[in-house]
Formats: sequence, structure tokens, C-alpha cells
Amino acid sequence: MALLVAFTIKLSEKTWLSNSILVWLGKRSYSLYMIHAVVHLYTDLLLRIILKKQVTDLSLSYQYLGLIISVSVTIFMANIVYQIFEVKIHQFLKQKLGLLFQILSEQ
Repeated sequence: MALLVAFTIKLSEKTWLSNSILVWLGKRSYSLYMIHAVVHLYTDLLLRIILKKQVTDLSLSYQYLGLIISVSVTIFMANIVYQIFEVKIHQFLKQKLGLLFQILSEQ
């Protein structure tokens, strides 16, 4: 879908793919994917407990508020997961695989 939009609008690759917000989100996309369902479920549960209603029974403004809270918390938590796990694992693997390739190239 994004490719279709990009080709339709004819945005150049530099303006579309190097947008700092999209790059930031792209780096955290796996964390966003992994955490969004959990955050959504807990946001739904919290709204049901606080407001004592099902989310579908709420007015549209409360549903939008729940969505904004859910998306905000998802992005926040995904950033934490990215910083704590993904960056550290990437550094560790880069170091270990670099040593492995160095050893293999010497033989």
C-alpha cells in the first residue's frame, strides 16, 4: 500500500524513505509489532475497569481517547524494548560475528 502511495504521489526516494520520523519508526517496527497487541489488550481492560463499560459501548470520543492512549503507550514501550533489547543484541551479535568472520578468514 505504501509503495502504491509513493508511486502515485511520485515522491522521490530521498524525501519519502529518509524522513526522520519514518526511519525512527522503522527501526522500532519489530518492537511495535511485538508489543502492540499486549498494550491494546491492557488499555481495553483498563478502560473497562475505570469506566465500567465495554469499549464498544463508549462514545466515539472515549474510543478515540483509548486509541490515542494505546498508540502512545505502544510507541513508548516499543522504544524501551528497542533500546534495551534490540540495540544491545545487535551490538553483541555484531561483535561475536565479527570475531567469527575474523577467525574464519585467517584459516
